[in-house]
Amino acid sequence: MVHTSAMATGVAIIGMMNNPRRKPRSGNFWWNTTAANVPNTSGSSTDKKVYAPAEDPGVQSVRRIYDWFKLHGYPTIVMGASFRNIGQIQALAGCDRLTISPDLLQKLEETQDDLPRVLSDNGKREERQSRISEAAFRWGHNENAMATDKLAEGIRKFAVDQRKLEELLGAKL
Repeated sequence: MVHTSAMATGVAIIGMMNNPRRKPRSGNFWWNTTAANVPNTSGSSTDKKVYAPAEDPGVQSVRRIYDWFKLHGYPTIVMGASFRNIGQIQALAGCDRLTISPDLLQKLEETQDDLPRVLSDNGKREERQSRISEAAFRWGHNENAMATDKLAEGIRKFAVDQRKLEELLGAKL
C-alpha cells in the first residue's frame, strides 16, 4: 500500500496500551490489534472464560487503542483482528477496519440483528503526549503480562518457523 509518496507501515500488537505511545512517531500508518488473545493473557486472577462483549478484555483493548489514536489525532487506521465470536465484532462495529473470518461473516449474515456503529471518532482532540522514555516503556511493557508473554511466545514461534523454512529451502538447493 502506498501512502502519499512513502510506503505505509504497520504494527501488529496484542493489546499493549504502552506501545501506541511510542509508535505513532515512527511513521506507522496501520495499527493491527487482536481481540482474541487478550482474555487468555490479561494477567487477571480470575478464572472467568466467558465475557459479555463490552466486558471482553480483547474488545476493551481494541477500544482503548482506537480511542487513544483518535483522541490524539494520529492519522492511523486501527484494525481489530482475531475474533472468536460475533459479539466481539458487534462490540467493535465502527472500528476503522476489522478482519473477520469467513465463518464469523456467515454467522453475522445469518443474524437478523442490526449492526449499529459502536466506535466512532467524535472529533474531540487532546494535545499529543510527550515522548515516553525507554525506561518508562520497558517498565510499562514488563508490567503487562499479556505483552511480555505473548511477545515472547510470538518470537519463539517465529524462530521455529524460520528454522523450518531454512530446512525446506536447504533441501531444495
